[in-house]
Amino acid sequence: MNHCSLSPFLGLMGKKWSTHIMATFCKRDVLSFGDIRREFPNVTATTITVRLKDFQNFDLIKKNTDGKYQATEKLYHISKILEQLETGN
Repeated sequence: MNHCSLSPFLGLMGKKWSTHIMATFCKRDVLSFGDIRREFPNVTATTITVRLKDFQNFDLIKKNTDGKYQATEKLYHISKILEQLETGN
């Protein structure tokens, strides 16, 4: 049986808070851990940490030397595709 190579990424997208945090990166580009905590006060620190590591593993964000996280070109490309799917274009 052939498995879709998108399965791991789609699994990430299905995790709670993934799309919300990703959308925030697309709007603001660079975020600190504290920025994300303030943006989503009901999300636990553990969940945010896990999502940030997941995003780094998929090369969607990178951690800068100042400890802040920055969106990558890959994240911007993916967000454009998702927008097109959402609007039907």
